[in-house]
Amino acid sequence: MNFEEYNQYTKKDIVKDVLLTILLVIVFFVYWIAMLLLFSLILINVWKVRLVQLVIYSGILTVVCAAAYITHLVKKRRNGKY
Repeated sequence: MNFEEYNQYTKKDIVKDVLLTILLVIVFFVYWIAMLLLFSLILINVWKVRLVQLVIYSGILTVVCAAAYITHLVKKRRNGKY
């Protein structure tokens, strides 16, 4: 990427990417907490888990998903596809 292409990335683009990332992190967390709650209900006699543990597990999975999304976004920007 040369300097001219880098200058095309404006403050508006940065704000848009940051807000989208924050929104997706919230969606990831809600998704993981819902899936883990569902799994804990299905596996009620096998998997003894507390709500605090589900929140911690959801947080870990959310961080993994957010890291994957940010990596994808950076690669997309570097290749000039966005």
